[in-house]
Amino acid sequence: MFKYLLVLFSIIALCFSNGHAQSTLYLIEGDVIETKNAESVPSANVFLEGTTLGTQSDSQGHFVIKNIPAGNYQLAASMVGFQTYSQKILVSNKNLILKISLVEDVKSLEEVKVVGERDKNWEKQYKVFEREFLGNNFDKKEVKILNKEVLDFQYKQGVFKASAIKPIVIENKTLGYKITYILKGFEKNKYHSSYKGIPRYEKLIPANSEQEKLWDNNRQNAYKGSITHFLKALLDDKLVSEGFDAHFVNPHYVKNTPFKLMFYELSDRTLPLHPKEIIQKINEEPLVYRLTWKYPLEVVYNKQQERSPIFSDAPHPYSFLKPLNTIFITHDGNLLDPYSVEIRGKMGEFGYADLLPLDYILPNENIELR
Repeated sequence: MFKYLLVLFSIIALCFSNGHAQSTLYLIEGDVIETKNAESVPSANVFLEGTTLGTQSDSQGHFVIKNIPAGNYQLAASMVGFQTYSQKILVSNKNLILKISLVEDVKSLEEVKVVGERDKNWEKQYKVFEREFLGNNFDKKEVKILNKEVLDFQYKQGVFKASAIKPIVIENKTLGYKITYILKGFEKNKYHSSYKGIPRYEKLIPANSEQEKLWDNNRQNAYKGSITHFLKALLDDKLVSEGFDAHFVNPHYVKNTPFKLMFYELSDRTLPLHPKEIIQKINEEPLVYRLTWKYPLEVVYNKQQERSPIFSDAPHPYSFLKPLNTIFITHDGNLLDPYSVEIRGKMGEFGYADLLPLDYILPNENIELR
């Protein structure tokens, strides 16, 4: 049996209109102040969680974020000495003017000692964290946590936990991003791993045109076959043309499948998937859709090959999706609640070495600035 792996990504509730042939871009501006005395806070990081859209406040605490597609976002602000600020906002039909008030973080003001050297046990624990957080398949020369010394670990009663005294900084030279991740929690037990936090993406500057083309190609490859790609194809009713073979699994066979042939007793083991029957539009939320199904879903991405496939009659990346709650997605296929679906198999192996920012769009999209 394949390894059971449940990865709960910290995908933030975003709703982009990039799926349209043309979309208008807006801006958000405002001021960052201290809650205690209403003084301006310069050099605060202000960004839309999980995206490349962000900036720093200037010497007067003022900030401007440009080129924002319409939709729902989680606006975040962080600064040393203050609690991380997070607010749900809706960008629709006009630019926004906001005021961000930061609350002093007493704990962070206390002296925190970052240990420069760690023992062998810490190094062993770090390798476990690195594998679960960054993923199973990445080039360690290309993808690195630059400040791993901020991490601390503990193992108690079969649960491995990680915490960080400062944001984790990840340099991904495979996809061309720097990720600053405010870790809110990480746990791993015998059956699954999960983590949550607030990510900010920044594009790295390519050394030359060749590296830029390489990053573009790597980003497209990272998108293909991902959970976002699948959900977008499902929503557009283009599963076959996008390379996906998906069907429901009769619950009787979930634990009683002979893992040699996927299509064993085809008429009984698998049930057909009709996208229009499980997708509902949410009228009060623009560009948000509800997915409702009760049986586990098997997904094969047949535009890629697997060297060691789960099933001999389907030698392609295999994933198993099990709904835990009602599933909500955006028009672009982004999960609004990562805790609503259990992901096993290939899609469940993805970590931050593989994940693209939520504002990533495939080339040749047409947008209009405002």
